[in-house]
Amino acid sequence: MSQGVLILSRLDDPWKIGPWEIDVFVPAALCIFVGMLKGTGMGLAISLAVGVFLSLQISKLKAAQHPGFVMHFIYWHLPSFGSLNNYAPFPPSAYREMVG
Repeated sequence: MSQGVLILSRLDDPWKIGPWEIDVFVPAALCIFVGMLKGTGMGLAISLAVGVFLSLQISKLKAAQHPGFVMHFIYWHLPSFGSLNNYAPFPPSAYREMVG
């Protein structure tokens, strides 16, 4: 009974792929995929550089922000898709003022 209780401290951490959070990894992975579709070594190298640059910029942007900053940014600044609005309990992002 002298052993301490183990309390998990990483249960609410964001999803990760290796050491990277998923919202930092996905832009780099998409750029690399586009570079592979190009089919040339130069296209892959350029897309790899662009992907790493985008991932670094996203990680710098979210470093001093709220943990859900990227999802909030996507919601407010990207266009809404009609089929996705049916499943979300939120109003369209074009509505900037809410009553209530």
